[in-house]
Amino acid sequence: MAINNQKSTICKLNRHDFPDDFLFGAASSAYQEDVALMKKMGLDTYRHDFAEYANVCFFEFGDRVKHWITINESWTYTHNGYVTAAFPPAHGSPSEQPIGNGVANGVARYRSAPVVDNTHIGGNAATEPYKVAHHLILAHARAVDIYRRKYQAVQGGIIGVTNMTTWYDPYSDLPQDIEAAKRAVDFMWGWFVEPIVTGDYPKVMRDRVKERLPVFKPEEEKLVKGSYDFIGMNYYTSNWCAYKPKLPSDPTTYYTDQEVEFYRVDEKNHKHLPVIAALEDDDRIEFHEQHLAYMKQAME
Repeated sequence: MAINNQKSTICKLNRHDFPDDFLFGAASSAYQEDVALMKKMGLDTYRHDFAEYANVCFFEFGDRVKHWITINESWTYTHNGYVTAAFPPAHGSPSEQPIGNGVANGVARYRSAPVVDNTHIGGNAATEPYKVAHHLILAHARAVDIYRRKYQAVQGGIIGVTNMTTWYDPYSDLPQDIEAAKRAVDFMWGWFVEPIVTGDYPKVMRDRVKERLPVFKPEEEKLVKGSYDFIGMNYYTSNWCAYKPKLPSDPTTYYTDQEVEFYRVDEKNHKHLPVIAALEDDDRIEFHEQHLAYMKQAME
């Protein structure tokens, strides 16, 4: 703003009036909606005051809320935002999907979606997902620390985190497929759960990602380890896994780090099947009955 003899005029500014490395940003304590709006506005960065947000929630609602989940599905936010570009800020590649083309080791599998290219929209696919996950884990641990220090003894609640996972079975009895299935579990479930249980990431991730995988400082390890009263699990499906060696031409990404190809069963959707016929689904009925029975048994 320029001021001349009690008369002011507004100077029109744009990005070109600032240095090339100047970052426009904002602060937020919300989730995808605010980030999407910031992206639409053309902001470069934002600050997420998660600890302050959590503190307000504990203070305002802790007399009534007795079960707290800090973050829901950190893997989904990280994977979709920084691997497949499905969530803001849309880094990664829409084609960086885990499901293969239905053929591996010369064996045809069931219908599935092919991976067609490795073009990346933005960001560093070799490092960003791991950095984002790291700070989500630290944000969770900080919220737990605030609750335990300031509120838990008085309010009497419990606090934890909910992560998601797919279960992975080896497609064959080949040792490399068996190891691939184990890696897939560690790169999804273990990625977010092992740090809060042991204070560090799964060994297979340390061995494969190496220096690109962030390291918890001693005080951070102390903060993270044991930062839960319970661990929630969201699970939706299972996949088969086969060993897929990384080729010299392959980009370094979350999936090529694993050297795993994923396969799923896709069944045709009979849209015109009468409801009474669709309800005759003995296989799924038996599956759900057994699943719930074994889940109850595990809880007991």
